[in-house]
Amino acid sequence: MKLTRRVLAHVIALLLGVATVLTTTPAHAASGGAAFTGTYDNFFQHIGKTQAETDQRVQDLYNAIYTENGPADQRIYYPVGSDMAYILSTHDGDVRSEGMSYAMMVALQMDDRSRFDKLWKFSKTYMQCPNVNTDCGGRYDGLFIWHVDDQAPYGHFTLSSGEPEYTPAPDGDIYFATALLMASARWGDGSGIFDYRAQASTILNELKDTSDLQSGELSIFNPDNKLVRFIPTWIEGSGSLVDTSYQLPGFYEYWSRNDPTASNRSYWNEAAGAARTYWRDVLDKAGNQGNGIFPDCTKQDGGPLDQYSCASGYKQGADGWRTIQNVAFDYYWYNGDDDGHAPLAAQRTWADQLLGFMRPQRNSMAGEWYVNGTPASDWTGGAGQALMYASAASVVSDTGTRDDFLRLAWDYPVTTGEWRYYHSSLHMLGFLHLAGKYKAYDIGDQQPSGTAVYTDGLASGWRAEAWNGTVDTAASSPAYGGSGTSVKMTPGSGWDALSFSSSTPVTAGGLSRVVLRVHGGDSGTRQLQLMINPAADGSGTWGTRVQIDAPAGTWTEFSVPLSDLGSPSTIGAIALQDRTGQVAPAFNVDDVRLT
Repeated sequence: MKLTRRVLAHVIALLLGVATVLTTTPAHAASGGAAFTGTYDNFFQHIGKTQAETDQRVQDLYNAIYTENGPADQRIYYPVGSDMAYILSTHDGDVRSEGMSYAMMVALQMDDRSRFDKLWKFSKTYMQCPNVNTDCGGRYDGLFIWHVDDQAPYGHFTLSSGEPEYTPAPDGDIYFATALLMASARWGDGSGIFDYRAQASTILNELKDTSDLQSGELSIFNPDNKLVRFIPTWIEGSGSLVDTSYQLPGFYEYWSRNDPTASNRSYWNEAAGAARTYWRDVLDKAGNQGNGIFPDCTKQDGGPLDQYSCASGYKQGADGWRTIQNVAFDYYWYNGDDDGHAPLAAQRTWADQLLGFMRPQRNSMAGEWYVNGTPASDWTGGAGQALMYASAASVVSDTGTRDDFLRLAWDYPVTTGEWRYYHSSLHMLGFLHLAGKYKAYDIGDQQPSGTAVYTDGLASGWRAEAWNGTVDTAASSPAYGGSGTSVKMTPGSGWDALSFSSSTPVTAGGLSRVVLRVHGGDSGTRQLQLMINPAADGSGTWGTRVQIDAPAGTWTEFSVPLSDLGSPSTIGAIALQDRTGQVAPAFNVDDVRLT
């Protein structure tokens, strides 16, 4: 319902006299862990970067690396027809479960369901055993061939012995399962292969299952100690080796809360504790050098290898770079875990040691290191190493060290050329974490459908209108995530507003935030403010105004606590109003919800 002149005049009067509150909360240390509090900090604020600048940098990285429109020497995303896509390992010319699953996690965090589904369909069609090309002989069913050809028909490779190469790479399967579970939590489930929760359940069951193993096949998780094996086979002793970066307790902790098979959850709870304890054992058995350096691979007990048959062996190389981010987001998500899994508290010490040791040489770090702190290579690690190490800036104690690594992460250019696949994959994951956009989407976080306001269309009982301008509730461009529709607001006068109103005011009990995404149009920055009215017709008292600054050319997410909006007892109308008093250009709004 259009607001009366009396109500509009009252709103303008309040506009001129009421102080507003910024939506971007200054970064602060997680209290109890971000997975518990729901607060994921933008750490780049510590080096003076605004939320808008950070959002733009994240989007620019994503566009360059993970879209078909990225520069030819930067992108690693390649469409296959209209409904599939793969990530190219640019040095080797193959498609890897590692890169595919990492990219699905990135698309999930970027809320890009279209590309997520395309990557998943390729992975399901050509990489999961059995698939259209390979029956896998009953081995590794439900798991993923670690690499396939990048040319149709995207078949598996053959070992030098002549045997087909069906073997999984465990970190890929772990990321696939986690990304699918989080997709279920964030978007809900579709049908068939897009029933994300059911697909994740199949993978999770197979990761621990020992009941149907074929000759020479091992389970991904060693049932004796619940550590992930380097490769689940006895070939060259791989099943007895442990890759430090394949241990992902932050994900196992997430599974312990979200695995659809409830009887599995205690297993994952134990696996999280085992992985954390294993990391401690690795550093202890390395003689506690005080530099935080994790080797790529160890024996099952964390001790040194007798041979270098696993990644870079008992030294830190490209695999070991990832271990420090695994430590960082595990600590950041689950610090304060009331299960008391040891040694979460030690993870901050390890991060302090590594970043303190590397800080003087951060701009030219050797790519490989012996555990005693001696360089093991004459080549530098590049973006992959820099962003993995920098991700620990989220947990380090010393603010000077933190800020130096934040600046390193911010300034690092996108990798170009032959080696970009691995570097860019890690670059994006590390940057998302530091930007506060690497989140644990719990199944329990799903909200009832009644809390949606607009997602590719108005939710039942909601309407949208302008106070003086025009509104298009089915604008196809821009739409968040590149598909679907958004609401386009074209102001007709200064102080104009886009208003969403409910036919029946929503009870605010059990809700805590208004979440929405705003695209600032073609130029400049839309200077807006968000406010709530308890009455659907706007006749009640508008609550506290919260400033929204939405830059042009990009989508910016705003998550505004109801306590900042006056703690309304009911929500009848949500208004997004110009606060300049000038006739402003059009802007778009998408994915509006109450959580």
